[in-house]
Amino acid sequence: MLKLIAATKNHGKLQELQQAAPPEIKLIPLPKELSAPNESGTTYLANAMLKARFYYQKLQRPVLADDGGLELAAFPDILGLKTQRFFTSSDPKQQNAQLLALLAAQPEASRAFTLQATLVYFDGQALLTSHAQLTGLVTDARGTQGFGFDPILYVPNEQRTLAQLTATQRAKYSPRVQAFRELSQQLKKRQLIKEEDDG
Repeated sequence: MLKLIAATKNHGKLQELQQAAPPEIKLIPLPKELSAPNESGTTYLANAMLKARFYYQKLQRPVLADDGGLELAAFPDILGLKTQRFFTSSDPKQQNAQLLALLAAQPEASRAFTLQATLVYFDGQALLTSHAQLTGLVTDARGTQGFGFDPILYVPNEQRTLAQLTATQRAKYSPRVQAFRELSQQLKKRQLIKEEDDG
């Protein structure tokens, strides 16, 4: 079994990754006392690599790090890498309300979004990366499942928001889950998944 430090303090992200983890991978939460690095990268990949290396140096354990963002067709310059810095509140409901207010005057065609996720595995030597994305439309909040932006992200194929889907259905569309599954396959091909003691 491969034990990975999950380089996030976001409970929703951690839970989503844990649910998607294959039996051969065990995700370990970050120690609460660890501070986060300054995400100064100019790409999602750069930020994910920065976090992976930072936490590996602190813990000397293999790390799974991610970075991503929400990109809006109508406002291409205000979110993306700056997604979390854009919001005036850390509360997901208030963040969603802020986005809906921003898009209120936009026609439906301009409400397109792209949700991006980049994952990185780093163990001090091997560095593996994967990326996935989801496109759809921003809509009024619907549903109670998932976390973060899920209630306002409408998936045309399902004719529902991510928050209206079951966990299994959401996993089909979640860029983070899809990137994690692709990375897991890379780990298997590189034979980096092996039996380990529980200690």
